[in-house]
Amino acid sequence: MSDDIPNPYLAALREARDDAGPVADGIREELRGVKDAMDAGAWVSSAADEFYTALTTQNTRLDAAADEAISDLDSAIEGRPEMVPPDSRDGRWKP
Repeated sequence: MSDDIPNPYLAALREARDDAGPVADGIREELRGVKDAMDAGAWVSSAADEFYTALTTQNTRLDAAADEAISDLDSAIEGRPEMVPPDSRDGRWKP
């Protein structure tokens, strides 16, 4: 039996988790900027009202999706072993 190795799948999950936060925050910031501009009167019309309603809906959905994705990554990381046998599913994982 081979010696255990650092879990490559766990490392990849952690890397994805580290990347997910800034990506989600960047999207949120961009959408917040559009909403703030609309709130300040950047575009006023019935079409703007429809756009604003859609923007608000999409912003809510994107926030929920980002939060769920990050939570899913956190759940996948939780309890996963640091070291695994090289012939285990995690040990054989390749990016």
